[in-house]
Amino acid sequence: MAFVWLVSYPKSGNTWLRVLLSNYRRETLGSANLSEPLVGTQSHLSRHGFDEIMGFPSSDLSAEELAHYRNQYNALFIQKYPDTSFTKVHETYDGQYDVPTVFPSYDRCKVIYLARNPLDIAPSFAHHENCSIDEMVKHMADEKAMLRHGETSFSEHIGSWGRHVHGWTEQDALPVLTIRYEDMLTDPLDAFSRILDFSEISLDRSKLEKAIKASRFDALQAQERETGFVERPLVSTHFFRNGRSGTWEDILSDQQRDQILSDHGSTMQLFGYA
Repeated sequence: MAFVWLVSYPKSGNTWLRVLLSNYRRETLGSANLSEPLVGTQSHLSRHGFDEIMGFPSSDLSAEELAHYRNQYNALFIQKYPDTSFTKVHETYDGQYDVPTVFPSYDRCKVIYLARNPLDIAPSFAHHENCSIDEMVKHMADEKAMLRHGETSFSEHIGSWGRHVHGWTEQDALPVLTIRYEDMLTDPLDAFSRILDFSEISLDRSKLEKAIKASRFDALQAQERETGFVERPLVSTHFFRNGRSGTWEDILSDQQRDQILSDHGSTMQLFGYA
């Protein structure tokens, strides 16, 4: 059975995919409860989990020492989940310091990589981080950019959008299925069918159609308003905004658009974004 890293640059549809997976794997009908953990939580980033498995506190390690141990830790972490499992990742595949990667080559491991147009990511990520779009455009081009999760979890090195995409989609140590967020929107049945097949999960078309219906953005927005969402950052007023593609045209200035194209244009062309 497969262990699947669900990988994306932030605000590229990772959480929506996890909602779809949660709804598909539910034994009962209806939407997954957003006030409870979804499939694929980032438990591999837990300092407590690291300390427990490795037998010594991560707080005693320097950032460089920790980078060396995390590959070993992730290999042990994977062994805890013998059944088909998913874990969300925003981190770059390329490691820091002299560590090639913190993601071990393991027979069961696979990667589903979600790509999204960076022109749409910029305003969404800015809203998520409660910062200006100009600040986010710079952040998305920063090779040293980090995603911090608080004192109890490891931070993730996300780097630039282009480095993130190339690092994961061009590595050859782990099988990878690349899915564009935009294709999930336009044809979720086809995209999710490919995801299930790649993840070695049997396809039940009727069940999948119900899971897709339960995962509509209007349904998620309504549930978030009513019960909240356990993963919503404290700095954000809401997590599920609109879920559409192409909204950047009404949001970004010409200067912001041109800067993103300058920073990432060659990579965007590979995915039909420029």
